[in-house]
Order: sequence, then structure tokens, then C-alpha cells
Amino acid sequence: MPSLARIARTLLLLLLLPVLARGQAHPRPDWLKGVRLRVKIDSSPAQAAIYIDSKELGLQGYTPSEFKLPRGSYKIILELPGFKTEDQLLNIDRAQAFTFTLARQARPAVIDLRLGPDRSALAASISIDGQTIGTVPNQIEVAPGSHLVEVRRAGFRDYRDAVQLGEGERRTLTVMLTAEVKAGALVVSADQPGAEVFVDGTRRDTAPAVIGDLSEGEHSVEVRKEPLTPWKQIVRVVGGQQTKVLAQLQPTAPVLGALKVISQTPLANVLLDGDAKGPANTELRDLRPGS
Repeated sequence: MPSLARIARTLLLLLLLPVLARGQAHPRPDWLKGVRLRVKIDSSPAQAAIYIDSKELGLQGYTPSEFKLPRGSYKIILELPGFKTEDQLLNIDRAQAFTFTLARQARPAVIDLRLGPDRSALAASISIDGQTIGTVPNQIEVAPGSHLVEVRRAGFRDYRDAVQLGEGERRTLTVMLTAEVKAGALVVSADQPGAEVFVDGTRRDTAPAVIGDLSEGEHSVEVRKEPLTPWKQIVRVVGGQQTKVLAQLQPTAPVLGALKVISQTPLANVLLDGDAKGPANTELRDLRPGS
């Protein structure tokens, strides 16, 4: 007759065969101890993957399935694509049947951030609801609902857009960034105190004046005081700096020149613009610039 030990091993093997037939199932060691109770696990909808205690123990079957488990507490995990994972703690003290209703998983929405024709947003940082997620261009899955989309790149103004998305909706955002304009200032002085200062055709102050909040680039500066001729000039403003301008309204006396005509002819006379100026070899002074 076979020994009791051999009979016990044979019975144990027979109990394990249904579990081993599932391939990747790894039962908890204490499942094989004590009185085993018939437990049925089902779900609506069916065909959900069943894990007992931990996914690391492997897949135990699909709903509906029956198990023989000793009395005790077990964590039942059910997974089905398109539905939320069900995670329940069950106390098994008798033969029982459990049916779980699975909640449908909302399909994610997609925010598709694309480059504009100017490609100004290339590699710009993306934030969704304050959380940094990748760079442009990108396609980002989000939960249905309201979301704040922000795009940032150094040297450009931030892009912001609030979007409301439905389940499974796809929203395309074409991102074009505006270059950040740095402000500069003009310091305008004049040789006539109280002269009016105009920038780009708009009166801003009287000289001397500091005119700030001017965009970087070229600006038309004009200084006026009657009855003098207005002073006007194109001035380039540099962002973050003060550019100094001195307006001269009072005309300055021209610098006069001198001319000396050398001749070896005795008693030769010099005529300048038809006027007699005396003998050669004499310096003519106080001549206006020109020909």
C-alpha cells in the first residue's frame, strides 16, 4: 500500500493542477492551508482579469471564475480595459459568490500643441494646470474638463489659453509667441530750457526730460521752441538703458576759413568770386565754408 506521505503529496498535486493550468498564476502559500471554501468571483461586464492579494502573484483567471480558498481576508483586484480598476478587501468565512460592477473609465482628452508658421514656440516649455509637461510640439493626454495651458520660452511673452475638453475630445492649439519687448528711456536736454519734447509725434515733456517706457528700437525725437527752428532726429533706444540726446535749437556761427594764393608774378592781384581781394601772397581771412 502507498504510504500516507505519498497519498498526501498526490492530493496536493491534484489541488494545484487547476492553478498551474492557468500558466502565470502564483497562489499565496497559505491558500493551501486549512479548510478550503468555494468562492465565485464575477463582474459586470465580465472577462475582467482577476488578481488575488497582489498582481505580483500573477493572473488568477477571468470573471466569472471559481476558487477554493481557506477562511481569511483577501484583496481582490479586477482589471478590464476601458474600466476603472476594482480593488476590494473580502473576508471569506463561508462559500460565497461576489459580483462587482465595474465603473467605466472616462476616455482621456488630447491637447495637440503645434508650431505656428514662425516656429517661435519651438522647444518652448509646456505647463498644464501648473505642471510642466514636455515641450512644443507635443500631444498631451488630459482628463476631461477645464485646463489651463501655458507655454514659456526665454525672450518671449508667455502664451496662456484656458480650454474646456469633453471625454475623448481632441483640441489643436497652434502656438505663436510674441517677442518680449524691453523698455528703454530717453534723456533729452536742450540748449533752450523749457523747449517742448515730442517723441513719435506725441508731446511728452519739456527739456530737460527723462522719458521712459519706450520700446526698443528707433524713435523720432523733436524739440520745439518758438520762434526757433525745431530740432529733429531719429534716435535708437536700447532696452534697459538710457539714451542721451542734446537738442541744439540756437544756430551756431559757422567756422570761417582762410585762403592764401601763392604767385611768382609780381603785382598779381587776386579776385575771389569776382571781387578784388588785393595782391597775391596775402592770406584772405574770414571766408565762409564752401566753394
